[in-house]
Amino acid sequence: MITMIAVTLSTVSILVNSNTIQRLIDTSYQERAVEISKTVAAVLDTEKAETLKDAVMTIYRDTDNKVGSDAWGTPEFDAYCARFSQIEQSAEFESLRQTLRRIQDANAVDCVYLAAVDAPTEAFLYLVDGAYEDACPPGCIDPLYEENRELLKNPAVGFPPYITNTEPYGWLVTAGVPVYNEAGGIVCYALVDISMETIRAQQNRTLLVNILILAALTVMISLISILRVDQTIIKPINLLSSAAAHYSARQEDSNELDNLPIKSKDEIQVLYSSLLKMAQNTRSYIESLKETR
Repeated sequence: MITMIAVTLSTVSILVNSNTIQRLIDTSYQERAVEISKTVAAVLDTEKAETLKDAVMTIYRDTDNKVGSDAWGTPEFDAYCARFSQIEQSAEFESLRQTLRRIQDANAVDCVYLAAVDAPTEAFLYLVDGAYEDACPPGCIDPLYEENRELLKNPAVGFPPYITNTEPYGWLVTAGVPVYNEAGGIVCYALVDISMETIRAQQNRTLLVNILILAALTVMISLISILRVDQTIIKPINLLSSAAAHYSARQEDSNELDNLPIKSKDEIQVLYSSLLKMAQNTRSYIESLKETR
């Protein structure tokens, strides 16, 4: 029972501790992603962004065979992206990419990028990606995650921070805010990806250390408790049982019951005192019987 209680308390402690830490970390990363995306939206040249978006959307809507990013690396995907290759040579594209990269480098995040959403096709389209490697080209299509579909009804909601764990990218927190032009219209969305792979690995290591520490404490507490129970309950009861058995076998010359080392000042000592009194009464009764003979 003691071991079960110790294991239960340790398990509950680990779960509560790890969940609390994870919530704090997730909230911190989400807030940081939102702040960086707001910075991007604030410093961006909206005229260049609008020009770039119009060019991408024109080609996208004129393309019948649209190929999503799930076909990355296939001839069909390469042929689709080639339709947007001229956009990458434009001054607007290069200027915006340099801006994104400066913010990306200054904040040490994985990726800062601009995207548009085509509501009729429910497609998420990259406009310019600040990544240095494996950057998504203009016109690259991603589906909208379920948590972002509210944006189709209310574009101003943007991309509230959310965390994903996918095979190509691992743990990522993503957030995005609308980029407005001078007329108050939404031009595109400024988004930020921050990798959580390192912090997740640290969390796992910390969790493992906590499990080992609590397991060691559980074993130690269990052993101490078991030894304590053995010394204060089991051993005295065994002594009482043995002494009572011997006393019954040879009542006349047994002093074993009188000299038991029981001074626990608890129920065991009360029981011992009762047995001593019973033994004394028995002796007195026997002595009385002898005298009457």
